[in-house]
Amino acid sequence: SWAEWAERTGGDDRPMILCEFSHAMGNSNGSISAYVDAFFELPALGGGFVWDWRDQGLAETNAKGEFYWAFGGHFGEAVHDMNFNCNGLTAPDGTPHPALMEYQWACRPVKVEYVRGSQFRVTNRRTFCDTSDLMLCWSVLRDGERVERGEMSPEIAAGESIVLRLPIKARLSKGVSQHVRFEWVLKRRTDWAPKGYRVAWDQIALRNVEVSLPAIRAPRQKPTDQRRFQFGEITVELNKAGRIVEVRRGSAPLIVSDITATLWRSPTDNDGSKMGWRKDVPSLRTQWVEWGLDQLRSSDPVVSVETRGGYPCLRLDRKYVGARGEIMRHRSIWSRTDDGVRIDEQIDVPKAWDDLPRVGIRFETPKWLDRFAWYGLGPDESYPDRCGAQMQGHWDSRVADQYAMFVVPQEHGAHQDVRAFRLHGRGGKGLRINCVPPLSVAVREDFDADMTQAVTITDRVQRDTHEVHLDVAMRGLGTAICGPDTLPKFRVRGGHYSFSWIIGDKNN
Repeated sequence: SWAEWAERTGGDDRPMILCEFSHAMGNSNGSISAYVDAFFELPALGGGFVWDWRDQGLAETNAKGEFYWAFGGHFGEAVHDMNFNCNGLTAPDGTPHPALMEYQWACRPVKVEYVRGSQFRVTNRRTFCDTSDLMLCWSVLRDGERVERGEMSPEIAAGESIVLRLPIKARLSKGVSQHVRFEWVLKRRTDWAPKGYRVAWDQIALRNVEVSLPAIRAPRQKPTDQRRFQFGEITVELNKAGRIVEVRRGSAPLIVSDITATLWRSPTDNDGSKMGWRKDVPSLRTQWVEWGLDQLRSSDPVVSVETRGGYPCLRLDRKYVGARGEIMRHRSIWSRTDDGVRIDEQIDVPKAWDDLPRVGIRFETPKWLDRFAWYGLGPDESYPDRCGAQMQGHWDSRVADQYAMFVVPQEHGAHQDVRAFRLHGRGGKGLRINCVPPLSVAVREDFDADMTQAVTITDRVQRDTHEVHLDVAMRGLGTAICGPDTLPKFRVRGGHYSFSWIIGDKNN
């Protein structure tokens, strides 16, 4: 608003430079790309400084010899500010935090936008240099798989734009998502980077096809009791209280816990501090705790068999009660499809809970499913207000590598717009899940309950299972510990939510 006023009225001819425009404490820097876009688009804005570059933690070991990053209060001082100096884009040892990739992308020197057909507007955002030092490597992806690629070297003067036509041969096909990926790399080695280093990238969706739900079919056999339900090769085992204890394919366990609705996430620093004098300062975290989101009281499910499309389906209804008596309702309906089992979820959240961490379900999987492959945004973690640097595609990772080290453990590892994912072991066998609509998915060694209590990385708990989150809504990150909160469009409200997920019959 100030920049538009200055341009319109001439009331101030000085460029505004923000001394602290995105506070990088913990899992943070929400909407940093929107800031940088404004710097490029509005002449009155001269830019800004992220606060700051590196977490200022000190290397220490505890009495057990375990390493951690120390901060205020770890040295016997009575007056301190806990971890407030740990607010960098990198860890204390210089290891990049996930937000640094988003900032690099936001500041990219070349930007690509879609025009029509195979035409794209390419803008050189540099002030002095043309693009003769860069090579454009482009590729076409169908449903996340690369089917075509090429290279070219368009020369664009500083500050100028051109409309570029790519010689794309791949045609749009009905029912297939298609994206074009642009990556600008250095033609020659420089003092600061090797030849081939990527300095800018964009991905444009030409067609983004929504995944449809598979039709319900007759189960292989009708349920004979209220504790075991068979859906093709998938068996759902309930205990006497009606809670799920295991989902397996044949004799192989795939899910080894109850499947519950959840609204809680381990608070980020921006959500509110969990230690020292700051823990009692009003924040999102204190509000969520007052509502009881961290320990909702769950009833035993009401188990029933209902008919859908003429076929019997398993239905589980339960309610969750908050600290003030508000009730959240959760319904799951399990039905047989041609290639697995479809689970339709409905979650009704009280509207009094008007700013939530997330809305979704969580469950646990066996430790032997130690690889995580997904079709969605990647390769790094992403959140609704910090996902521009990530690209739609097929990605593969060890579950252990989903861990993002912050000085104080907190929410991490989510991936937006996931259409399908697979958890598997060495032989490739495992759990395959499709998501309708695309969901936020996290698969971690670290459980929310443990990270909520943890103060340093020595408090990480080694479990014998992994925690999986499927979220239909996830709150953005913002910078509220020392800056603006998450923008309103990235907040999560109470109300009705529905989504589906499909467990495949096959082993891979």
